[in-house]
Amino acid sequence: MTVSTGITPDQADRAIEALATDEFRRRDGDRYSEGSKRKISNALVTWFEFRGVEWEPEIAFRDEPSENNSDPFTREEVRLLYETSLTYKSIPKYNDLTPDERDRWYAYLAQELGKPKADVRPVDWDKVNENWKIPSLIATVKAAAW
Repeated sequence: MTVSTGITPDQADRAIEALATDEFRRRDGDRYSEGSKRKISNALVTWFEFRGVEWEPEIAFRDEPSENNSDPFTREEVRLLYETSLTYKSIPKYNDLTPDERDRWYAYLAQELGKPKADVRPVDWDKVNENWKIPSLIATVKAAAW
């Protein structure tokens, strides 16, 4: 017996339509709850993202928000959060600032790096702008669906 895990966008559209009309049902014959329909739809979206295929269901399923929601952000909010994290705590280029502006940024960097202002050097500027900790955390959380 050959098992295929390939799903085409057309098949996914038909599956979503069958879920919406309750034609696609659970093994016991009962209809899927709205929350289950949403999860199946989200799984299909994630499958196509993984395969690098552009697909978005035409029908959206929404269930009642729970107090302990495991996915508090929408896909768009996660995308925006990641894009924002790329510039979080980034600072202007050293050579683009006036001496007064540099002085204020030196104070900020001293606090950020936990060292005296007099010990802050221009090389520290690059160190702060190369910090990938927050974007990496967000990307990992998104990829692992935590």
